[in-house]
Amino acid sequence: MNIPMIKELNEIIREINEDVGIHFIIIQGMGQNFCSGADINWMKEAGELGFEDNLKDSLELAELFHQLFYSNKILLTGIRGACYGGGIGLAAVSDFVIASSESSFAFSEVKLGLVPATIAPYVVHRTGRHKAKQVMLSGEKLTPPDMLNLGLIDKISDPEQIDTEIALLIENLRLGGKRAQQTIKQLISDLGNITDWRDVKNYTAEILARARSSAEGKEGVRAFLEKRKPNWD
Repeated sequence: MNIPMIKELNEIIREINEDVGIHFIIIQGMGQNFCSGADINWMKEAGELGFEDNLKDSLELAELFHQLFYSNKILLTGIRGACYGGGIGLAAVSDFVIASSESSFAFSEVKLGLVPATIAPYVVHRTGRHKAKQVMLSGEKLTPPDMLNLGLIDKISDPEQIDTEIALLIENLRLGGKRAQQTIKQLISDLGNITDWRDVKNYTAEILARARSSAEGKEGVRAFLEKRKPNWD
């Protein structure tokens, strides 16, 4: 990862999020490794910059994870090879993560005297605070089973089967209503910010009522009763 790549990704994700015709985002690496962490030259340059310039770069990176996590698209990530630092951040913001049985992981920042700050909120969201603290403090190498136990990946697959696994997952996801899935993502996100259970009661009742009275909801129930596939738009 480097700042030109991060800026380009931010621009692309912004365009995708505004495109109502797109429902899925798939993230994979082009080479043998998913993401080996920050670009060495970028890190060297960052060490020569002051606080304000480093803050600008850090905000760009934080924006990338924010955009992906709060996107109403379904985000699927396939990991092969090394996945370090910010690469784990991309996994943590994803809805579904399939990793190769041969992949390796590490929160390597601490061994460079750095902090995985911009990915921390999303890692904690998946793992819980204590487990996140342990792996970030140690910087130890993690195996796919380790990551599965932490909740940072959802499935382990043979490297050559990852594309097939993602295709099958999308095929299954297409059976659901697009607007219902978008609402589910928003619902889960919102529930983390509501502290009063009276507000939760009202909010969830309104969500259900809107879904039941929507064209998609009516078509889904009608198709179920008529024992046919729904005609999603």
